[in-house]
Amino acid sequence: MVEYVFQGNSFMDDPSARIAHPVNVRVHTNYDMAAELFGGNIGISKPEARAAVEAFEDTILKWAGRGEAYNSRLFHIHFSIPGVYRGMETPDHVAVRITPSKQLTAAMSGQQLKKVEAPVALHIEEVRDAKSQSVGQHLTPGGNLTITGRNLKIVGAAEGIGLLLIPADAAHPSLSIPKEDLILNQPSRLIIVVPTACVSGMAYQLKLSTHYSGDNTVPLKTARSITYDKILTAL
Repeated sequence: MVEYVFQGNSFMDDPSARIAHPVNVRVHTNYDMAAELFGGNIGISKPEARAAVEAFEDTILKWAGRGEAYNSRLFHIHFSIPGVYRGMETPDHVAVRITPSKQLTAAMSGQQLKKVEAPVALHIEEVRDAKSQSVGQHLTPGGNLTITGRNLKIVGAAEGIGLLLIPADAAHPSLSIPKEDLILNQPSRLIIVVPTACVSGMAYQLKLSTHYSGDNTVPLKTARSITYDKILTAL
């Protein structure tokens, strides 16, 4: 079941024209893949399961780096050289193309759609680490992290309001971002200083809680929370 909302189409003059936009889509990570593949096998630890999934990704990256394509039951990775060239002109870049397979297309063919009245008010679109410039992958202790999305502004002083980094290893404490380390606090963008207490190599989830309502004058009575759907590994 795919949920969607209608949004106005700003590219058309007709005010009644709308586009359908999927919302509330669950995004799986390598943690989920490892649990799905190896969850019932007691002979494989969680780190080993994740390493196997990541080795699969690393192999595809290695092949792509050598200009080699990849074909599977799910998708086909290939290359194209865009542009039109005349005379002695030569291409200067290659584009990567990912084409879904017939099996993947067929798996979605019976998917049902459900219209919902409004999109999720609180949404994290991207988390970018300033030092590594990676998106949705890493965080650098002592460095800056930029979070973009909708209605993210931190409002409220009650316990639990703000940003929290939750480690994958429950033996380590969760780390809250103090107010003085919230460099930028806007509805669509936050910039924070990553706690130096983050453990190198440790995986963290980012959780945000706020009373922000979209109106700068009237905060929500009940806080809203969201957890970023990607795992961030401390460098």
